[in-house]
Order: sequence, then C-alpha cells, then structure tokens
Amino acid sequence: MRTLPAFCCAIPALVSLGSAQTVQLLPSDLASYDKFGWSVSVDSGCVLAGSRDDDDSGSGSGSAYLFELPTGPNSGIQNELIKFTASNGQAGDSFGNRASLNDGLALIGAWLSDALAANAGGAYLFDANPSSSTLGAELMWFAPAGADVGDNIGWSVNLDSGLALLGAARDDDRGLDAGAAYLFDADPSSPTFGQMLLKLTASDGGPNDLFGSGASMANGMALIGAMSATTAGGRTGAAYLFDINPASPNFGLELTKFAPSNGAPGDFFGQSVSMSDGRALVGAPKHDAAWFPKSRYDGAAYLFDADPASVLFSTLLTEFQPPNTHPHAMELGRCVSLDGQFAAMASPREDFEVPGFNIWKSGTAYIFDADPSSSEFSNVHTKIHNPDPGYFEYFGRVVCIQNGVVAAGAPYETTFDSTWKIDAGSVFVTRLVDLR
Repeated sequence: MRTLPAFCCAIPALVSLGSAQTVQLLPSDLASYDKFGWSVSVDSGCVLAGSRDDDDSGSGSGSAYLFELPTGPNSGIQNELIKFTASNGQAGDSFGNRASLNDGLALIGAWLSDALAANAGGAYLFDANPSSSTLGAELMWFAPAGADVGDNIGWSVNLDSGLALLGAARDDDRGLDAGAAYLFDADPSSPTFGQMLLKLTASDGGPNDLFGSGASMANGMALIGAMSATTAGGRTGAAYLFDINPASPNFGLELTKFAPSNGAPGDFFGQSVSMSDGRALVGAPKHDAAWFPKSRYDGAAYLFDADPASVLFSTLLTEFQPPNTHPHAMELGRCVSLDGQFAAMASPREDFEVPGFNIWKSGTAYIFDADPSSSEFSNVHTKIHNPDPGYFEYFGRVVCIQNGVVAAGAPYETTFDSTWKIDAGSVFVTRLVDLR
C-alpha cells in the first residue's frame, strides 16, 4: 500500500487523530475491483464502509467493514473490528452499496439482491457495538411484503433512533419506477422489532420519479429524495419531508416538498439528502451554474429550513456552489451529509491541480459552514483530498460527517502492497476543528 504522510499541512483546519491528521482505512482482505468505500457512515467512534463488489458470497455479492476511529499514525487493519456479509448473500447482490451506522447498529443495503425477487433488493441490520458479545451478528433481514422484481430496495438506507428507512427507487406503486420508501422498527428491544411501520410514496408521484433515491431521518422526520421528479419545467428532481414519529398524530403525513428555484431538467436534485437540527440538505450534482454553459455538471446543494414549528419552514436558506472558478463535471453534491454547523459535500470528479497539469477526477470533499447564525455561513470551511491523489479515484464519491469527523470514500483507488490492487478502493478519515 502507499505510504501516507503523517501530516497534511495544506489543510490547517484539522487536528490529529492521534498523531496523524488524515488517515487511510484499508480492510485486511482488500482485493482488486472490490470498490471498498462505495458507502461510508460515521457514528460513536466507528466508521462503517461498504465494499459493494467484494466476492465472498459470489462475484459482486458485496460486504461491509466496521472500523474503530484511528487514534495513531499507523492507518489500516489494526482498526478493523468486523466484516459484515449477508446470511443469504449471492453473486451480484451489491451488498454494501449503501450503509448507515447508529447507536451500535449497522444497516446495510443490498439493492440488487434476488432473495425476494430478481433485483428486488433488501437491507440487513447487524450488531455493530464493539463492546457487545454478539458484535457482527445479523439481527434482521428487512424484506418488505409486496416487494417486486426490480424495486431496488436498499437503493438508499438510513438508521436513526430505532427506525430503519429503506429507499426503493424503482417501486411501481405510482407508476413504473415512481419509487417508494419503507419504514421499519429497528429497535431490537421493541416488541414490534422488524415490523414494517409505513410505506411512503410522494403525494404527486409518477412514473420514473425515482422517489427513494436519497433518504435521511432526524427528529422524527424523514427526508426522501426523488431525483427525477418533474419540477422546474422538467425532470429536475425533488425532496419530500414526512412525519415518521410513531407517537405523532401526523404519523406518515407528507409535510412539504422541496424543489430548487433555479433548477433545470436533469439536475438530479434529491439524489442525496441529509437532515440535522431542523434543516434539510439536498444535493443536485448535475446542476449547471448560471455563469457556465450547459452540460458542465459543476453541481450544487441546497439548504432548507425543515422545522415545522419555524416561521421559515420549507424556505431555502442558501445554495452551496462549487468554490472552484473553473469546474467541469465536478458533481458537487453527489453525496451530502449534514451535522450541526457543518455540511460535507462530495465533489468526486474534481481534478487535483498540480503546476503544469491536473490529476483528472482525483476527487475532493468540501466542508461548508452550514450555521445560518454564523458570519461564515455558506462559505467553505475546509477542503479535503487524498494526501496521495491519483487519476480517476473519485475521492469523496461518498462522504459522512459526525461530530467533526469526516469519512470520505475513494472506491476506485488503486492500492499497492505486494501487488497492485486495481479499483480496490479506500476510505480516508479526517477530524475537523471549528476555527471561528
């Protein structure tokens, strides 16, 4: 594997994870074409990372790994806790295409699983508590009743407060590929553990909307993206907010619909979504900034007020735009993650600029100030990249931020130890400091 520098002095807004600033995570059995880092999630001192093309249960069956957050300068396998695979996994399932970690539980999607029907998909819940005697145990296979061929359940997943949300972007209840999302009880101590609580669809949903392409939960609400919904004069995309608090009289009610005021057909608004502290962040990776010609795909992300008790409820608070003055197909907002005052955003197709040439599509992740009360609101706080960038790595294709810790996947990175491992992938972890 590549030797990483102990410090990345070009990024002053970092503190050490131990004595290293940006550390690389690699699983012990990494192999070519695994695409480790296709999904990432951070919670309570651990990192969950999907490896969607791992071959343990057949070609492309997929897996996921749980790591402790690094505390020393030596990155790699010493932090690996457990490897997850599906009990009924098969070739081509793409287990690990999405992953979510919360309160000692891991929710892992397998959107191409055939266990229910061809490519119907599904998701699995595991014990991910490092101190548990059953660490790594598969606790539940979420198999929605009525799942059909090609539904792609697990296209998106999110775990929060004992609830599991599964996007099924090609569900056909409201038309071909209109999409849906399922809410399950994911609390192992609950008498209704494993039961489906809701099936959500958009009130104005229709064919090819892909509702469920993004999913996030916080404070008893669910934010669900529909990246091909018809808004702004075409298939620009949309995101919908629902009450998913089982104790609420409005349980299951659609509260509002978010759409971009400056959107255009093909923006993929809603491909990725995230919620935190009464705000909703929605990525639009194919959006073209007004000052550039079409089809550049520089990308954007939009922050909305998502607090039903606020006088600004559903109002756009800001639009995050690429800070690079000459972007081309950066796809900012390909993945978004919101946590308190910070918003992390992928820019996976951005070149790494080197004097005299660029390292094409090495990829970058941006951390923006997302606190409306801050004088730095909507400005870039930190820019993160691979300390040893390479061509077409797509660093930051997925990002997750929690409590100042950022995990970014680079699923197409080629690594080297005794042999070259092509498109094996990796995950990089960085800790932020608020400099304000």
